[in-house]
Amino acid sequence: MSEISKFFGYVSWRLRKENDLSDITWAFCESSLEFRNIFLSFFFEEEDNNWSNISDFQREYSRGSSRSDFYFKNDGQEYIIEVKINDPKQHFLQYVDDFPNAKRGYITNYELEEHEGYKITTWKGFRNALKNEHLNKNGKIDQELLKGYITYLENVCLIKEIKKMKLEGIQSLYSFLNSLDEVTIISKKSEEDKINFTSQQNGGVKITNAWVGKPFMVRFENFDFEVKGSIGLYYDNRTEVSIEFSDKELCDVLRLNERNINQNFKWKHYYSEYDKAYFFELFDKETNRFESFDEEDDKAKQINILKEFFIEVIEYVGEQLVYHNKQH
Repeated sequence: MSEISKFFGYVSWRLRKENDLSDITWAFCESSLEFRNIFLSFFFEEEDNNWSNISDFQREYSRGSSRSDFYFKNDGQEYIIEVKINDPKQHFLQYVDDFPNAKRGYITNYELEEHEGYKITTWKGFRNALKNEHLNKNGKIDQELLKGYITYLENVCLIKEIKKMKLEGIQSLYSFLNSLDEVTIISKKSEEDKINFTSQQNGGVKITNAWVGKPFMVRFENFDFEVKGSIGLYYDNRTEVSIEFSDKELCDVLRLNERNINQNFKWKHYYSEYDKAYFFELFDKETNRFESFDEEDDKAKQINILKEFFIEVIEYVGEQLVYHNKQH
């Protein structure tokens, strides 16, 4: 992901209301005539993409009891566009009364029936048009900026790719979550007598729209230090078991020392600037593949794979902390 897309991703977490979306879309229109033409033509395709005589292109224009999100004129013809996110209250007749001669566009992040006198469409439709017709094409529009805007649009309007579903295996999630009890409740003394720890659960099941798992807490007996983390399964565009730590002090230690010790550590690990967390994945970086977890017929062996992963990650974290303490 480019820096511009990351930027829009962060912006979408803070500026995600109707007015925010309208402001950012307006700013893009003002910055790029190419994008403005694409945006306007999405509503008013009968104009045949001819927007050479636009005047009064305004963000928020009031008349009577109405305030249109976008207002402009082209060859003297008035146009308005109303923006909606999650708001089911419509004011069709009000805009007709206050802008009787205008051509009217209406865009929402939900399906809405056609209404006389309006071109009604969706943000998902606009996003699809941008991706299919303009992204990675030989147009004048800045491609990185377009990718960033699409990222913002997807996050704010909750536009997700829906793939074909297969529900018969979903009971595995129940077994996976139950197995984490056995995986994370451990009292471990290493063979080298260096990293001794106990771990336990730190709450019940947590779930987001892309992750499910359980939090845990580890106490390192050697140097009386506690860390908190979580282990779970991502199920968005990937299927991935991971352990993650979000404590800033611990993340700083892991990032600072990750190249200094234990070069034989086999599990993929990295810091995510986007999530502000340090991740370990059930992914063998030496063989560049997932462990054959799904292919294993013996459930006890599956649990052992998860245990091995968990223990080796916790020992690695402990080694990092010991190394850091020695250096400071």
